[in-house]
Amino acid sequence: MIELKSFHESLTSVQLRGTLFFKANELNVEFCLQDPLHQVMKVGPLKKVLHRQNDLWKSTCFELFLSELGEKSYWELNFSVDGAWNLYRFDEYRRPQPPKESLDFQLIDLQWEFSKLKIRLKIPDHLKALEACLCSVIQLQSNELHYFSSYHVDSRSARPDFHRRENFTIPLVCT
Repeated sequence: MIELKSFHESLTSVQLRGTLFFKANELNVEFCLQDPLHQVMKVGPLKKVLHRQNDLWKSTCFELFLSELGEKSYWELNFSVDGAWNLYRFDEYRRPQPPKESLDFQLIDLQWEFSKLKIRLKIPDHLKALEACLCSVIQLQSNELHYFSSYHVDSRSARPDFHRRENFTIPLVCT
């Protein structure tokens, strides 16, 4: 499992880990949230009908950034434990704005079980080598937002930036 680190290290009691792996042309993603002090705003339940929705990052949201190896273009996938999700394609850093919704990946399944979010995506056949970043926005009971990522390129800046291409440090090869 990959540890996601909080951008501001003041939140030490909440832990978040993730995994990514290919099985045929399916990408399996799992986020595991540990919140022993119950600081995270209650999430769920998962709705039976999955639906696309914008602005998921304004509350608890799990995110996956993907790019083809060495390319400037990338995808942002957002998932909420209530069944909302979205997929955007960017040609380069944060462009275009507003982002374009994409149909490049197919969401096969989204499950929220206890403290685990499990996602299955159909990946286009031509994508063989990818770079990824696992991220999350976690909303606390106090409504404060915390930003977790498998890699923060610049933790000295005032705000986290998941879109920075240098954050995509997880190699993925589809065989």
